[in-house]
Amino acid sequence: MRDCIFLVADSHMEAAFNGFLTRQQFHLSLGTGVFEFDPNQDIIQATGKNDPGVYSSAHQYLSFYQKSHRYAVIALDKQWDGSPGVEKIEQTITHNMQISGWEAERFVVIVIDPELESWILQDSSMLIQLFKLDIGGDTSPKSWLVKQNVWEVAEPKATDPKTALEKLLKQSTAQRISISAANYKKITSAITVKHCIDPAFDKLKSTLQTWFPPTAAGGAS
Repeated sequence: MRDCIFLVADSHMEAAFNGFLTRQQFHLSLGTGVFEFDPNQDIIQATGKNDPGVYSSAHQYLSFYQKSHRYAVIALDKQWDGSPGVEKIEQTITHNMQISGWEAERFVVIVIDPELESWILQDSSMLIQLFKLDIGGDTSPKSWLVKQNVWEVAEPKATDPKTALEKLLKQSTAQRISISAANYKKITSAITVKHCIDPAFDKLKSTLQTWFPPTAAGGAS
């Protein structure tokens, strides 16, 4: 039996998870023990259905994996047309998963508020280096985005992280950079998780730490 199946909403989210989970010794960044991840066997997306499809049909997507995987992570955005909000999303998916035969301790529902870019956009100089951003001498993405009025100085993350990330990537001096699955994978393949201040990401980490307890101390990177 394999360790964990990840169900995600779309190609951007799949790329982001793949980028991180295929890093060497990614478990050290999560503070977990070693567990296996194969992008060909351990992640699926709700192709064409996106977040609403995960919300309504996660249990159907994952029915095939009840006997092949010990655990399941279900990840989707909170922000989409018709979204009932974080609590209702979690309750509905949890109910459907349990009545379809998944024990509560074998799966977790991760609702990213408002959307995946909350994880991608971090106040890290790594973004500047990855995309050769010209942000006028500012030492961090946040300080530049505050000046652009898309990130409140007192807030840990931007209110509209997708718009903020798009604005930031337009400052690349290397080439025309866009919001794409390839660039999301590029970011998560390299960036530290230390700057990811988000309750949903913390929930994911703590759950994985419970499922795969660390066998020795290791620092996040």
